[in-house]
Amino acid sequence: MMDSASRAVGRPPRASSRLRPGFTLFEVIVVIGIIGILLAATLPNIINSQHTRSLESAARLVQSNLQWAKLQAVKTKLSHRLRFEQQADGVWILALERETAPDEWILMPGFVKRGLPARVNVTIEFPEDQVIYSSLGTVENFSGLENSVTLQSERLRVESQPDVREIRVFSGGSIQYYRTSSGT
Repeated sequence: MMDSASRAVGRPPRASSRLRPGFTLFEVIVVIGIIGILLAATLPNIINSQHTRSLESAARLVQSNLQWAKLQAVKTKLSHRLRFEQQADGVWILALERETAPDEWILMPGFVKRGLPARVNVTIEFPEDQVIYSSLGTVENFSGLENSVTLQSERLRVESQPDVREIRVFSGGSIQYYRTSSGT
């Protein structure tokens, strides 16, 4: 039996659309195109988010190690220092050390040296690239001119986003964290 649409044109009756399996090539191409457009629109945000996280992570690593050095100095009644070493490849490494005798330092037991990400520009402004905490938690080698670590992401600067993280250490041992843009 023929339906009215098939009789009008002289075509045989079509099978029910419920029986048609799969998708047409056109439907697949449209879906892939939509996914591509969405991905192209969100990819820059994903990349910026990764750079922001990397910068924040590096700054928090410095801040937490400074706090840990101060805490250990007060707890053990021994001077501790956080020393920054720049490797030949330009990467900065953090080492938390304890003073065992005058001017004799050892790596803090259980501490693993950590590096700052290579994609972050690091400026160390401490005397001899280190912060030394006394057993009272004050900074022994404090200098009013050299008391900070600045981390900067070139990628975030280009994108006009907050690209600078600065950690300042004060003579009493307090630590402040600043998040700014290189234009301010």
